[in-house]
Amino acid sequence: MKKLFKSKTFVGALLSIALCVSLIAGATFAIFTSESKVNIAVTSGTVKVTAEVTGLTLYSPTTLNADGSVAETENAATEETFKNGGTAAMNDGKLVVTKMTPGDKVTAELTVTNNSNVSVLYRYGYTLLAGDGTAYDADALMLFEGLNFDFDGKIAKTVTDNGANVTVAYKTAYAELPASKKINVIVELPGSAGNKYRNLSLTIGFAVEAVQANIDTSNVTEQITSVAFAGENVTEQLNKEGATVVITESNTIDNTATIKSGVTITGLGKENTTLNVHNTKVSSENVTIKDMTVKGTGSAGTGGTLNISGNNTAIENVDYEGDGNIAIAVSTGNQNTGTIFKNTKITNAFRGIQFWSLSGDSVIDKCVLDVAGYTFNIDSAVAGSTLTIKDSTLNGWTSYTSGINLVTFDNCKLGLNAYQYLRPYSETKLTNCEFTSAGYQLNAGGTDAYTITIDNCTKNGVAITADNVKTLLLDSDDWNANATLVVNGTVVAVL
Repeated sequence: MKKLFKSKTFVGALLSIALCVSLIAGATFAIFTSESKVNIAVTSGTVKVTAEVTGLTLYSPTTLNADGSVAETENAATEETFKNGGTAAMNDGKLVVTKMTPGDKVTAELTVTNNSNVSVLYRYGYTLLAGDGTAYDADALMLFEGLNFDFDGKIAKTVTDNGANVTVAYKTAYAELPASKKINVIVELPGSAGNKYRNLSLTIGFAVEAVQANIDTSNVTEQITSVAFAGENVTEQLNKEGATVVITESNTIDNTATIKSGVTITGLGKENTTLNVHNTKVSSENVTIKDMTVKGTGSAGTGGTLNISGNNTAIENVDYEGDGNIAIAVSTGNQNTGTIFKNTKITNAFRGIQFWSLSGDSVIDKCVLDVAGYTFNIDSAVAGSTLTIKDSTLNGWTSYTSGINLVTFDNCKLGLNAYQYLRPYSETKLTNCEFTSAGYQLNAGGTDAYTITIDNCTKNGVAITADNVKTLLLDSDDWNANATLVVNGTVVAVL
C-alpha cells in the first residue's frame, strides 16, 4: 500500500511562461539615377507572439481512500485553494502552484496570440527545470516522476514497454500560426503519490517560438528529450548512447554492463538513491555519474570498484563508499581530456582515487577524500597533464609521480587519517591551504628538478613562512636535492 501525505506538505510545480520573439530586420536601398532622385520606403515586417495563462481551474477530491483511490469525486477545491490548503493562482505572468497534496489537480489554458504583420510559422513546447528555474536537478526530476502532466493532449510522459522513460523536454513541429491558439495544460499529483514526493519543487518552462513563414524547417522535426527510470532494466538502458538513466531507489551495475558514450547515470539525491557497482567499467567517453550514493565492491589488484578509462568522465555530487582497497581506478590514454570529480566524498578505501595514468586536465573540486591510505595517488602521467585540487579536504597520504606538468592545491585542507603526508614528485603549488594535523609533513620525492611553491598557507592555525617551514612542516630526510622550495616568494634552502 502506498503512503499518503500526513502532516507535511511540499511546494508544487511552478509553470513559467517564456516567450521567444524573432524580428526580421529591414534595410534601406540606394539606386543609381541619371537626372532624378528616387526614394524607396522600406518597412520591416514584424514577427510577434504573446502567451498568457487563462482558464485556471483547481480540483481536489472530497475524500480519498487509504490506498489513494478517490472515494468521493465531488470537487472540494475553491477557485484558488485546494482542499488541504494549497493554492494555485496567476502571479506576474506565471501559474504558481503551492502545497499540492495527493489528489490535487490544476488545469489551465495557455493562449498564444499572433500579433505578427507577416505570415509566420510557430512551434511550442516545455522544459523541466529546477525549482529556481535553472537546469533540472534531482528534486525536480523526482517530483516530475510523481506528477501526471499533460501538454495539449500530447503524452508528456513517454512510457516505454518496461515503464521506464519519462519525457522532460518537448517541442512540436513547426506549423502555420493562426490568429490565436489555445494549449491545454494539466498538472496532477495522483492520490497514490507516496511520501518521497514531499517537500520538492520544480518549474515547467513553456516556450513559444515563431519565425517568418518562408524559413525552411524541413530539417527541424519534433524534438523530445527523455530520461529513463532504470527500474530493473538498468543494464539495457545503459547500452543506449546519449541516454539519461535515472536510478530512483537502488540498483546494481557490475562488470558485465556496457555503458555507451554520452550516458548520464543520475540518482534522485544521495539520501534517496543507492547505486551498487562491482568492478564496473566506464570505457566510453562523456559518461557522467551524479546525485547518488555509490557502494563499490570487487576491487582487487590494480582494479577499483569503479574503473575509468573513458574520455571526459565526470563524478558529481556522489557519496562513494569503497570496499577497503581501491575505490576508483583511473587509467586513460594520450587523447583523454581528463577526469572530473566534483562535490564527491570518498570513504572506506585504502586508496580513494588511483590514477594509473593521469591525462589531460583533471580536476578534484569540492571533494572530501577521507581514506585509510592514499587520498589520491598517481602512478604515471601523460606529458603535459595537470591536476587541479580546489576547495577540497584530503585526509591521508597524498603522493604522485614525476612528469606531471603541474599539480595545484587551492584552498584545500590536508589532514590526518591513518597517514598525514604529502610527497610530490612533480611541479606543485599550494595556495591558501591548511594543514590540519600537528604531525602532518611535506617531503620532496624523486630526483627530477621541480619546484614546490607554498603561498599563504597555515599549519594548525600557524602561518607557514620561509623562516619556520623547515621545523613546522618539512620531513627533510631523503629530500630531493634537485627540488626547489619557495615559500611566499622566498626560496628556502632545505638541505
